Amino acid sequence: MLGVSPATLRRWADAGRVRSFTTPGGHRRFARRTLERFLPAARGHRPPVAVMGVTPERVTSVYRRSNRVASQRLPWVVALPDADRDAFRELGRGVAVHLLGYLDAETPEGREDQLREAKVHAA
Repeated sequence: MLGVSPATLRRWADAGRVRSFTTPGGHRRFARRTLERFLPAARGHRPPVAVMGVTPERVTSVYRRSNRVASQRLPWVVALPDADRDAFRELGRGVAVHLLGYLDAETPEGREDQLREAKVHAA
């Protein structure tokens, strides 16, 4: 996020430049808002995820490949009729479309709309 190594961030915390807290397990944590204060005020706009090559089709393809072997071990998935499997696939694509839309939304309202639609498909 800041473009510095974890060691640099630890040194900054030790020097008091950035606030952190320690978990019961001894891990150092930083509040996102605290770190955002270190970012330049006039940040450039992040390019849309599609410009980076991320499309709903690509996300679903990667998901399908990663779950192909796992789904074969789940009897209920193997037993699904093709029509049901296709319906689930379309709902999954809808989730991917809206989650990518969430990432590209320009406003908080736009993000909320995309997240709400993704939840509809997921439900």
